Amino acid sequence: MSKPSTNEASVPKGSAGSHAESTTLPEGKKLICGGVGESKPIENDDQQIYDQYKTHIEKKVRHTFTLPDSFKLPAKPTSVAKQIVSGTNYFFKVQVPDNKFATVRVYHCPWGQHGTEDCVAVHEKLSADSNEAVSHF
Repeated sequence: MSKPSTNEASVPKGSAGSHAESTTLPEGKKLICGGVGESKPIENDDQQIYDQYKTHIEKKVRHTFTLPDSFKLPAKPTSVAKQIVSGTNYFFKVQVPDNKFATVRVYHCPWGQHGTEDCVAVHEKLSADSNEAVSHF
């Protein structure tokens, strides 16, 4: 196994007792256990989660930003960032009127209670940038 260059860090993967591999992170990138990952394009599994909670998301976005009942969420969010906890927090960026973006957190735990309105939270601040970094709220 080659050593990382001075601009890269080697981070162990796997758990005790497994065949640990290492991941090389590019310069300037940090791995934060339990932290929120970078925003990425929506994949099929993300879309399924979004669709499962869409009614609750729409209701809370309307209420948070005083949008009319006629407001409908887009079929697909613009991006998602994830945080692995005892389940997964999905941070979806969704477009609202006036070319603004709302950040919505959906907590999904497949082995526990999920799919409920209590699993959805909306950040109270809108963003003009769909690529703005996401942090836990």
